[in-house]
Amino acid sequence: MPNRYDGTNTVINKSEIYSNYLENRAKKFIEQLPTQVLNPVTDGLKSSINKQAHVWSSGDRYYSLSNKYYDDPRYWWLIAWFNERPTEQHNTPGDTIFIPIPLSQALTAYYGR
Repeated sequence: MPNRYDGTNTVINKSEIYSNYLENRAKKFIEQLPTQVLNPVTDGLKSSINKQAHVWSSGDRYYSLSNKYYDDPRYWWLIAWFNERPTEQHNTPGDTIFIPIPLSQALTAYYGR
């Protein structure tokens, strides 16, 4: 299964707050993944896209849902974007989230605005 971070650019963090960490590990910087900024979802867009309801359960992860519904874990951010819940921690067991389907339509909705 592909890694959900494949193809993601990283940023170099040399922040002073990590000075002890860096010194203790003989490192010069920390390589981190940047936080992705997602465009807001309009009500019109939400109503115009086909979607599959999914009841959030303990252990669910966006990347595994992306793999299940799209056969590719890299589109986890599309599910987060569509539900306006940027991380798994914004969901609790029993919440209903929606998976925009098919993938091609969801990507067109995101990029085609």
